[in-house]
Order: sequence, then structure tokens, then C-alpha cells
Amino acid sequence: MLVTAMLLTATNQSVAQNRQPQKSGVDVSAKKKQKQAQKEELPPLVAEEEAIDLGLSVRWAPFNVGATSPEAYGDYFAWGETKPKALYKPDTYRWFQKSTGVMDIGKQISGTKLDAARVIWRGAWRLPTREECTELRDKCKWTLTTRNGVKGMLVTGPNGNSIFLPSGGYRQGDYTTILADQVRGEYWTGNLVRYDSGNYDKDHGFKMDFVDNPGGLHSGYRFQGCLIRAVTDAPVLPSSVAPAPKPTPVPTPKPAPGSTSVPSAAQAIARGELGIFDLRGPVKSCTWINEWGNTTRTFDAQGFWKTMDGKSLNAIFPSGIKRDAKGRIVKGLVDSEGNGEDYTYDAQGRVVKYFFHVYDDINSETTRYGADGYILQRRFEPGGMDAGEPYTETYRNVVVDKHGNWTERKVYSTDASITVQKRTITYY
Repeated sequence: MLVTAMLLTATNQSVAQNRQPQKSGVDVSAKKKQKQAQKEELPPLVAEEEAIDLGLSVRWAPFNVGATSPEAYGDYFAWGETKPKALYKPDTYRWFQKSTGVMDIGKQISGTKLDAARVIWRGAWRLPTREECTELRDKCKWTLTTRNGVKGMLVTGPNGNSIFLPSGGYRQGDYTTILADQVRGEYWTGNLVRYDSGNYDKDHGFKMDFVDNPGGLHSGYRFQGCLIRAVTDAPVLPSSVAPAPKPTPVPTPKPAPGSTSVPSAAQAIARGELGIFDLRGPVKSCTWINEWGNTTRTFDAQGFWKTMDGKSLNAIFPSGIKRDAKGRIVKGLVDSEGNGEDYTYDAQGRVVKYFFHVYDDINSETTRYGADGYILQRRFEPGGMDAGEPYTETYRNVVVDKHGNWTERKVYSTDASITVQKRTITYY
């Protein structure tokens, strides 16, 4: 067991090298300026072209902030906070002081620096206003339904398009579980509660909620954790108008020697298990360059993983490997108790979900790919005894080789840190 644990620790560190931002010793003031400059050039986390036009005054996001699919709940936020957390109660609320109570941070925060949708997704994304939620309620058809095992509302607009709002409940108090899960849907607006008299209630924000009908707009304590479905009022060009060309963050791969063309990353099918490591083409080896020690993996001519830092897969996963019909690893076991790693692939052979569970160390990752086929964003959800808050990383390729593999990329993390990852690749 000791040998296995030591081997496992090394494996875990190697896996982490592929996924954790690298830290550098740059001067704080210079680093701050660099972060700001790079943050300003970063495109929206979710492309505004993905917004769904329901025939209303704004377009609605296809899924919740913190989610990657319409059925996923996403993250829970207190009103005016831009990060999820463990507990939602007055003494954990950023805008609460014991001496004075809830602080006044504005009557409408949609599109401001206090708007989680704007801060996390960037671009023109923002919290919907009370009026926009009223429009959604009054002008759309609401149908209680279940999608992929998740209860929620199918909201169909006047033009026939629709969005799905999961009944993700809310979070409050010392409860670590979700309240009213699969019973209610509770979504923040950007507005404080305003009475008919015209006075505002600084303790409560308006939220759009529902159970088995369109529901309404009701007050909620600002410290409650509710979901966010973002909107955008970014203009949409008529179909007759050609959109202006957008600069691409990566160069177009050149044809490999002896071939006439190289498929784009979006068209390429990952061979063997190359999709685990965001690789394509006839890769022989890939070395991640890290400040705490490089990690080298080798692959056979069919793209299947052979070694890591000279160790065979049998040494890395001593209790066995489970494979799918295509021969790819779907589970690697480090002991007989079921500890190990799980991989889920998409139709292109890319890994979209990764789960690591070894004793008290737990981590799950969900990966989204852009229209160009490259990784756009990865969401991390740490668990176990040392569990931290979920966070996301957004990726922008800087250097791409002739096979379409990145060899240098920038990593933009939720905490506003910006790092650079590099790797060297050899081919057959």
C-alpha cells in the first residue's frame, strides 16, 4: 500500500501539472497591470452568438452561469457577489456588517462589477432586470418538464424558440445541501425589491421563481444563494449582413509534409487516447514544461498511451484498466477499493469529463470546446477533505504547430490570474 500511495502521489502531481496554473515571481504591480491588460483582451467565456432569441427584448443564455449544459444547475450566488461559496447566511455575506446590517450597494446591479454574469462570462452578458424577467414570464409559454432526469421549465418564446430552466432550488443558512432541489427554480434579477410606494428594501432582491407554473417575481434575502440565467442585448446582425471577420487566437495549421491538407481541430478525430491530453495527429511523445518538473508521456502509432515519465500504464494503474469498445481507457484503478481516474469522451474522441478520486483527494473536471475544436474552458470542482471552491480556466492558444497542436497557451483563471503553459511534441 505504501508503494502504491507513493506512486499515486507522483501520478496525482503529474496530472495536476497538466491542469493547474503556473505561478511566477513577477513584481506585484507589474503583474497587476499585465493581468488587467490581458483580461481586457479576453473574449467572453460563453460566446454571445450562443444566446437564444425568444422574440423578446433581450436574448437569453442557453444555460446557467457556472454550468456547461441546459440541465446543469451551475453555481449559486448571493445578490451582488461574484463567486460561489460553501454557506449562504448573513455572516458570510460580503455586504453585511454586524453593526449596520446589510449594506446599500445599489438599486440595480445588472451589468456592473457586482454582477456575477458580467464578471465571470464577460462581454455583454449580465443579470436580467426585473422587467426582462416579467417579459419572459408574461410573453412565453411555460411547460413543466423533465430533461435528462432533471425537472424544470421549458420556456418557449413568441417565435417558437425555447430555453430550459432547471428547478435547482436555492441555498441558505448552515445547510450544505440544496433546498427545494427539483421542486423550485429560483433565479436572481439585478434589481432590489421596490414597493408600490416607491421605497426600496435594501435587504431583499427580486428573484424569478417557479414551481409548476410560470411563478412570479418575489423578494429574497440578498444573502441567499440563487441561480443566474444571464441575458445579453448585444446586437445581432441581420442574416443579409455579413459579420465582420474576427481575429483568430491561433494560426491556421499548415499541411504536414507529404500531405495536401491538415484537418482543422474541429474536424479532427482524436486517435487512441490522445483526446485525454488535447492532442491530435501522429503524436509520439508530449512533454509538459512545468517550473516544478516536466512530465513526458509517450504514445504508440495508433495514439494509445504507453508511458508516463518512463512508467508503464500497468505501474500507474496497478489494479487494472477498463476500456471502451474503441480500446480507450475509461477507468484506471490504483487499488482494489475503486480509487482511480475516470474519462468520458465525446464523438470526436476528446475528453469532456474527468473524475479523479484517490482516498481523500477528489477532483472533477468538465471541459467545453469552442467552435474551432480547441479547448475553450474547463471547470474544476475540488472535493475531499481539502475541498476548495469550484473555479474555471479559460484557454487561448498562442502557438500552434503544423499538426494543429498547441505548444504554448495562456490560461485565464477565475481568480484573475494569468499563466502560460508550454509543451513540446514529437511525431512519428
